[in-house]
Amino acid sequence: MPPATGNTQFTVTARSYDEVWTAAIRSVTRSLTIIDESKIAGRIRAKSNAGLMSGDDVVGVFISPAGRNASSYTIEVQNLMRSRGLISGPGPDWTRNIVASIKAELANMAPSGPVSVKDSLSPSEEILTMPAPDGPRPTGPIKSGELSAQVEQLARQSGCVPIGRAKLIAKTPGVETYQTSCQNSQQALFKCEMRQCRRLD
Repeated sequence: MPPATGNTQFTVTARSYDEVWTAAIRSVTRSLTIIDESKIAGRIRAKSNAGLMSGDDVVGVFISPAGRNASSYTIEVQNLMRSRGLISGPGPDWTRNIVASIKAELANMAPSGPVSVKDSLSPSEEILTMPAPDGPRPTGPIKSGELSAQVEQLARQSGCVPIGRAKLIAKTPGVETYQTSCQNSQQALFKCEMRQCRRLD
């Protein structure tokens, strides 16, 4: 791995993972040649086409969390240098250029809607109760889960004041999906994997 000569990171919200990945790929391939990529790992590495008497700029783009939808993503762009001889002078600021390009790509995309219940569930998850639509909290007993209290706390931290218990709507070994009703009449979805919960919408 070449030594890092600079890095920049920023946060993206209200976008799906596919949108963030597409924006990163488009931005990198516009000026550089990809030498390694993994969508699952959220990693892109690319290099410039430098001459024999200059250095090769190697740029790394890293997206976290990788491979899944989340409420926000951290994108880090690293400018690496792999020497091939004498450096003829300062080259392009790839870090700044790639960051600006990713932001522009995302800004030009149509707004992304909230994560749907269908998209939040994996094929192996067993649906326990039908998710409630946005609106007043339905009457009747709520099926809470082992992690309902953790989900309710996370909901408050994300701006949703829960009405009643968080409802367990689907589960599979090691993974549970919850829904909470908020005071603003909206619904919030949460995915818990190995007891680690995150908001999806």
